[in-house]
Amino acid sequence: MAVTDSPSEKETSWDVMPIDAFDEWAGGTGQTFYKTAQNKYIEKYAKDYPHSTRAYGAWANDFMKDAKKSGKPFCMSISFKAPHMPFTPDPFFDSVYEGTTYIKPANYGVENAAHLSPQSKTGRQFKAYRFWVDSEESYQETIKKYNQLVYGVDYAIGMIRKSLEEQGFDKNTVIILTGDNGYNCGAHGFGDKIFPYEEGSKSPMIIFDPRAKPNQKGIKREIVTANIDVAPTILSYAGIQIPSYMDGKNLRQLIDEPNK
Repeated sequence: MAVTDSPSEKETSWDVMPIDAFDEWAGGTGQTFYKTAQNKYIEKYAKDYPHSTRAYGAWANDFMKDAKKSGKPFCMSISFKAPHMPFTPDPFFDSVYEGTTYIKPANYGVENAAHLSPQSKTGRQFKAYRFWVDSEESYQETIKKYNQLVYGVDYAIGMIRKSLEEQGFDKNTVIILTGDNGYNCGAHGFGDKIFPYEEGSKSPMIIFDPRAKPNQKGIKREIVTANIDVAPTILSYAGIQIPSYMDGKNLRQLIDEPNK
């Protein structure tokens, strides 16, 4: 499944999803919604999973059951809305960070942007989402919701991994986890992302291969990768020749050759 990105949660008129290109589709349209009932492709899960994050995990479970019946390999892609704006976490996780007080980063606040160029403060990264820096109360409320949304994604991934085990796919399924760049969360006084400072540009990139050799597990590489590297990497794991015209690099070499 897939979800595109737009500035607001309001349903857009440019529903251009290539639904016919997929055997099964459960993605949202436009920016999509946190409320499962408002996502027409997953609304049947709304009763048990009213928040879309866990609903995606439930959909994945049903998808893998069908995949097992087919006896064919599968490629499943899930793009969570979380933790995108507006920060609307799943009440199911309200107790997770209850009573937590977060410590701000060392470069938090507009005073840590005094040395930056005036141009850096003209865009939405500095002018938008000021609730990150308006007050201590506002910051604590925002970071709690933000982390709660991320926790929900972790939980949904746990649902998916459990389904892999139940269907007998866990020993032969490669998992690739990546994401959009996150918010600056008040670093340098920035509320939004946009600028390539570390806080707003680093994204997770994890490749889990249950078939990996012991010396290929737990490897951490300080290498810059990009989303154009994902497609050739998936083709490599699937045993399909990577077309010469395809941009991006096969990231398997970072695992297969951990000392290079």
